[in-house]
Amino acid sequence: MNLHVFTAWIEAHKRHDLERMLSCVTDNVKIESATAGTISGLYQAGEHWQQVFLAFPDLRMEPATITADDHRVVAEVDIEGMNSGSLGKTPATEKKISLRGAIVVEFDDGKISGFRIYYDEAEIGRQLGLKKSLLLG
Repeated sequence: MNLHVFTAWIEAHKRHDLERMLSCVTDNVKIESATAGTISGLYQAGEHWQQVFLAFPDLRMEPATITADDHRVVAEVDIEGMNSGSLGKTPATEKKISLRGAIVVEFDDGKISGFRIYYDEAEIGRQLGLKKSLLLG
């Protein structure tokens, strides 16, 4: 069941379908990453993903490997996209990112309750020609 929910979320992420992405998560979902910090709650998750999609309108996250058990899914993911929109105070660079990261997805009662996202933020900054990285996830 959990793998099915994760797969539905990934497919919605590929289409940038926020409504479908949010339907896969709990009301108190938590997103954790080095650059974004901790984001808690359905509304904040939607705002975060919307900002990411505005900054990277063609962003794609494709699972390379997936391991699942009754409580979590862990996936290596290939991430790529063109930074053609600003993110916060950082203007668009018009440069592409391409890297592999990992995502740990926790579940509660058949929905995603948490994401822990790992990627090389220095590599993203390097690819974009920035001194520091952008928020992703």
